[in-house]
Amino acid sequence: IALGSYQKAESLTTWLEKAPTPWTIEALNLQGEIQYAQDSADKALLLWQKALSLAQGTPFQNHPFVATTWHNLSNYYIDIQQYSLADSLLRTALTLRQAALGTQHADYAETLNQLVVSTFSQGNLAEAESLLTYLLAWYDSLHTPQSIGYRRTILSLGNLYIDKGLYAQAESLLVALWKEDSLHPILSFPEQIEVLKSAGLAASYQNRAIYAEYYYKKALKMMQDNPNKAPTSYYLSTLNNLAALYNETERLEEAEKLYEEAQTGWESLGQLQHAAYLGTLSNRAVVASEIGQYGLAERLYLLARLRVIEPNARLTQQYLIQTFNLAMLYADLGRKNERDALLQEFEEGWKQKNYPLSSPTYLTYLNFLAVRAKSEENFALAESLYKNLIASAPSQRRSSSNLAHISSYANYL
Repeated sequence: IALGSYQKAESLTTWLEKAPTPWTIEALNLQGEIQYAQDSADKALLLWQKALSLAQGTPFQNHPFVATTWHNLSNYYIDIQQYSLADSLLRTALTLRQAALGTQHADYAETLNQLVVSTFSQGNLAEAESLLTYLLAWYDSLHTPQSIGYRRTILSLGNLYIDKGLYAQAESLLVALWKEDSLHPILSFPEQIEVLKSAGLAASYQNRAIYAEYYYKKALKMMQDNPNKAPTSYYLSTLNNLAALYNETERLEEAEKLYEEAQTGWESLGQLQHAAYLGTLSNRAVVASEIGQYGLAERLYLLARLRVIEPNARLTQQYLIQTFNLAMLYADLGRKNERDALLQEFEEGWKQKNYPLSSPTYLTYLNFLAVRAKSEENFALAESLYKNLIASAPSQRRSSSNLAHISSYANYL
């Protein structure tokens, strides 16, 4: 599987299928991993669900192979942004692995590392950092720094630094990791791509566009030269990142071309609920509106909202973000009634689900309300909103978005 030799891997699993339980469970685990590596996430999901069904009610329902099934399922739900479900599955896997293998086993640390991903994806940065601190000490005491788990922990720490706005530290850490793994390769090929993508993201947040472009293009070239070593989804999400960089640096035509390529790629894979696909639609819509293709922008925003098909989709964060984006497009086009209806839907849904009021989308919403209040000469409301904007993101005072809000308030004064 790691070498991309999926037919050979598949033939090996047929031998496991003939073995007694619990080996049949592990065969299903591996078959799911093979499908997942080839972008067939739905097929992988069915195989892992079958593995759980096979284990249920048997003496093997707490077996380490079943813990692997729970762990694998969490990867699927992280990819479609169902983080709370992924978190629950990971904690089940962690409990099983701790009981069956102990806290000094590498699989235990692997699940902890994945739990870091789900926790900071939900905004629980303190817990994520605590887990990473524990993991670094764990590898220091039980393994060498050359172990794959240790390097995975460094990758997670780099991503956490990005999430906390520590972009220079993140880039330095990730570039050092990349150099070390280039000299002594241990990470899997997809993980090597992740290191470059994260380094590119850290560089882009520092306005180091030349470096960010280098990291992204290096990752794309590696995947083009090794087409079977990483899922196509990695290539498409990297395209999306490079397109976002071009958009930020006013290379709009290049950005639109890359977004279109990424959108076509996601649709050909059939992964229409993948977070990166929804991001591609939204980002392409932004570029389309900036170059005056408003009809295309509207169609893309509407399509993004339609693709969110989770239970109670109209209350999911992803759906509400797309709702707000569409409202902003209607504001630019002067379609006031449609704008106001969507803004009301956005605010009611956001507050009903208690989503963070410090999120970039909600802060942009407050900024819009402040601008509107000022234009209507409701100065008391405008000033209150501007002050709320600045106070709502104390940990991001140096971010470009918060500086923009401060600038808006200064202009208002």
